[in-house]
Amino acid sequence: MTKINKFILGISTTLTLLFSWLYFRRSTLPYNNEGRFFDEVEAIVYHQQDQELFAILALGFLVATITLAIIMAKKSK
Repeated sequence: MTKINKFILGISTTLTLLFSWLYFRRSTLPYNNEGRFFDEVEAIVYHQQDQELFAILALGFLVATITLAIIMAKKSK
């Protein structure tokens, strides 16, 4: 395995974990009927639609991570 392949795999894994964490963090917020949650401490409005985007990104990077790991394992044999 080359260093660049390991680096790309590390970045993909990190992004998978980041977007998964954002998805699970946002999925526990108490949204109102309009799909919004206002955080009074940070003075920011979170939208429920963002949750779907984070799930799609997490799954996409998970697929990329698994694919890269399989390709790298086959090349190392």
